[in-house]
Amino acid sequence: MERALVIFDVDGTLADSVELDDRIYRATLAAVYGLDAGGGAFGAFRNVTDSGILEDLFLERFGRGPSPAEVHAFVRRFEAAIARELSAAGCRPMPGARRLLDALRQSSRWRVELATGGFSTTARLKLAAAGIAWERAIASADDALSREEIVGLAIERGGGSRASTVLVGDAAWDARTARRLGIAFVGVAPLRRAARLRALGAEAVLPDFRDRRRVLEIFEAATHRLGVVATAAR
Repeated sequence: MERALVIFDVDGTLADSVELDDRIYRATLAAVYGLDAGGGAFGAFRNVTDSGILEDLFLERFGRGPSPAEVHAFVRRFEAAIARELSAAGCRPMPGARRLLDALRQSSRWRVELATGGFSTTARLKLAAAGIAWERAIASADDALSREEIVGLAIERGGGSRASTVLVGDAAWDARTARRLGIAFVGVAPLRRAARLRALGAEAVLPDFRDRRRVLEIFEAATHRLGVVATAAR
C-alpha cells in the first residue's frame, strides 16, 4: 500500500502560538521598518506568509520589495523577540500533537512533513518550546512567498502524490491552499471557527488531537476519498 502524506501547519496547529507570533511579528515590523500591518487579520494580503506580508508592505510603502539583507535583518530581530518571549512564557503544544506525531512517524502507513507560512527559525523555536522535536527541513516562508509553493515543496519532499496528501491547519488560508492544490484538508479549530473551515472544504474539523484513533480515521477517509476522485478522473 502506498504511504500517504500528512502535512502539518505549525502555528495554531501543532503549537498554541498564534497570538504570540502575530503580536511579535507586528511589533517587529514597526520597530525595524516603521511598517503597520493593520489591526485586522492577515487574510487581506496576497500571500499570508511572513515573507509575503513583508513583501506587500514594502511594495506599498517603498514601491519595491525588500532586499535579501533587509529580510535577513527583519528575521534576526523577529527571531530574537520570539526567543525572549518563549524564554519567559513558554509555548504549549496543541493537545495530543506530540503523541500523534510520534505515532505517524513510527507508522508504515504515513509520512509526515511540516509546512508553515512563518520563517523556519521562528517555527523551530516555537516547536522546541512546545516540546515537539523536529530535526528535518521545514517548508517555510524562507522558501517561497505563497502558501501554495510552500506546501507544494512539502509534498515534493514527502514524496507524496496529491491524491494521497492531507494538509492539517487551523486557518481559512490553509483550507484555500489545499483546495487550490487539490489535496485534502483537515481543520484544527475551536467550535466557533469550525463551521467556517467546513464551508471552505474541510473534510473534518477537530478541536485537538487527543483522540488519536479518530484523527487517523479522518486522515484515512480523506485520502481514500481523494484517491477515488483522482482514479475516476483518469
